[in-house]
Amino acid sequence: MQDTATTATIDFDALDAMFDDGMEYALAAHDRPDAEEWPSAPGWSSEGFVIDSLDLASWASRRIDTAEEMKLEQTEWRAREIARIEHAFTRNVARHADTIAFLTSSLEVWHRARYALDKKKTIDLPGGRLQIRKSVQTIQILDEVAAIAALKADEATRPIVRVEESIIMSALKAALAQGEAVLGEEGAESETPGMVAHLTTTGERVDWAIWTPPGDSVKFASASAKAAKSSAKTAKKAAKSAGADDEEA
Repeated sequence: MQDTATTATIDFDALDAMFDDGMEYALAAHDRPDAEEWPSAPGWSSEGFVIDSLDLASWASRRIDTAEEMKLEQTEWRAREIARIEHAFTRNVARHADTIAFLTSSLEVWHRARYALDKKKTIDLPGGRLQIRKSVQTIQILDEVAAIAALKADEATRPIVRVEESIIMSALKAALAQGEAVLGEEGAESETPGMVAHLTTTGERVDWAIWTPPGDSVKFASASAKAAKSSAKTAKKAAKSAGADDEEA
């Protein structure tokens, strides 16, 4: 297809400024984490925007690459903030948990001693109600893997183990043959396009599955996204290798 636009007709500076305004506005929103709803970012509108030249396609690819870099930066920033908040939360909550555990234990000792004398199960205190309740006997599983193995080994206890069923999609493809196009009411095109599925063993049509139509898809992989994915794979392999070395040692 011949390009219908040229470099001279495209104001790339204006396009960059338009996208940058939206990005800067989004970054500034970090200062408003309590906002229920952010107004639309100024300066950007998709109306009338069409890529119709190699120059514009090249510009778009660079903008996507830049956006991928910023997306990665925000993901890393989010991880750091979550780790920081989790650390502070764990530290501060632990202090309160220690106070609760110590004083609750002390109240229990005191209440049991009083209950031995006057048999009064409930006492209302300024901070809440203190009471003795009869506990229900329960079963505690110490080793679930061993328990399941033992229960499955005995035919009488085998039904106690819950089995979750799922379909093996690779095997299902071999079991279903493609048929004619799926039609809706009165021969109209179905809202769910595809081909009828038949069991290969009997030829019977099934109403619980269809073959989806084949098609093409366009995917753009930015350089930044590919680099980040490659780095993640390398880090994962390195961590796995280090773990194997530790086991051997």
